[in-house]
Amino acid sequence: MTACFANTGFLGYPVISSFFDDPRAIPTAVIIDQFGMSVLMLCTAPVLMRLLYKEGQGFRLSDLGVFFKRPAIPVFLVCLLLHGLRLPAFLDSTLETVGKAVVPLSMLAIGLNLKIGRELLLEVRPLAVVAVFKFVFSPLLVYAGVRLLGLSELIGNVAVLQLGLSSAVIAGIMASDNGGDKAFASQSVCVTTLLNVIYIPICAYLLGVV
Repeated sequence: MTACFANTGFLGYPVISSFFDDPRAIPTAVIIDQFGMSVLMLCTAPVLMRLLYKEGQGFRLSDLGVFFKRPAIPVFLVCLLLHGLRLPAFLDSTLETVGKAVVPLSMLAIGLNLKIGRELLLEVRPLAVVAVFKFVFSPLLVYAGVRLLGLSELIGNVAVLQLGLSSAVIAGIMASDNGGDKAFASQSVCVTTLLNVIYIPICAYLLGVV
């Protein structure tokens, strides 16, 4: 989960907006974030984690109910239906305030699960695997897919830059919620976020957007 799913929202949007002047870049980033990352992650990761790591209990058909228990999924569908509808000012400002609280609350949850000590040294190898997949294999796979499908240069550049970013912040929360290794997930988020300092400028340079 930490190797496959990227921070295409909290980090992806400001990164894309800073590198691209084309007004189509942000809508492209939103589509990639919502359909290529968020929905896919919310639907598949919990089931896979319960299948592999649910405290030895294994996977049960009732675990499929997790799809419908995730608030993000019905909320996302409602937002699609209400797209373009003007909300009352008080409701719009309230939702905006709640939305701004997501990032600090997520980072707080990551920080509570983060452990830096001898245990981290024992996980250097799996962390290295996550980092290599995130910053090498994932961008290359996305680039190959974009070229194979014949997509436009803008879509390709946005997709490669977004999907190669650090592990999704929500990974630590989902690991904790579904019986996974929340400490390792938090460490993966922390380490790959720091490595963005190296990945982002190199990727942007190779794509020719700087």
